Amino acid sequence: MSTYGKSLPPRPLVGIGSCPAGHAVRYNAQANKANEHVRAICTHFETRVFCPETGIGLGIPRPPIHLVGDATDVRVLDVKTHNQDYTTPIANYAHQVLNLAPMLAGYVLVKGSPRCGYGHVKRYSPQGRHLACDQNGNFAAALAIDPLLPPEDDGRLNDAGLRESFVTRDGYSNALVHLEGPLKQHVSAERRQQLSTLIESYQIGKIPLMVDLTFSKQHFAGNPDSYINDQVFLDPFPAELRVHTLV
Repeated sequence: MSTYGKSLPPRPLVGIGSCPAGHAVRYNAQANKANEHVRAICTHFETRVFCPETGIGLGIPRPPIHLVGDATDVRVLDVKTHNQDYTTPIANYAHQVLNLAPMLAGYVLVKGSPRCGYGHVKRYSPQGRHLACDQNGNFAAALAIDPLLPPEDDGRLNDAGLRESFVTRDGYSNALVHLEGPLKQHVSAERRQQLSTLIESYQIGKIPLMVDLTFSKQHFAGNPDSYINDQVFLDPFPAELRVHTLV
């Protein structure tokens, strides 16, 4: 319970691929073992699991697929014949995910996947020859139309710096949004919009966290709030450290 005697704010909601979540939905009906960092995210965040292939009606098991084409025109095709094109259905499913869960604070994707890979996904020629590792999976690319949805893949989460950046963005963004409630009682609609814009800029990595904190502190200094005064969030770092975090 909080100091106001109310329930604590809900935990941020994170989307996650079915494969890194450990579900047996791969093309060969096998399951990936969720790594320790994905398990930790599932423990400390609310999660919602999605699978592009089953989402568009493909079965388990099913023929494997890969990315085919030049760098500017990549299609998702079945590996064996290249006759089945899943590009548009999977992209449309990503748009459905964004509409069904607009409150997502982040998304854990699947390393190397032609659907859910985040960078460095293999691309092949129409003859099946490997050309490069220079793509996002098309589901991941379609999710990127929402610039406020920070993505990461299960492989990159093994990097401590990348993991910290992903997790703190979700948590700090959620805390900043909750600050808007007390501010509504004291500031104009124009200033509230400024804060919303700053939060969005922080979420996509354009400005450091301290910009949002400084903006909020200026307003609460002139309009004290007993609950806000008890929080450490607005002063997370000792001034002597001169920290201007970019997480």
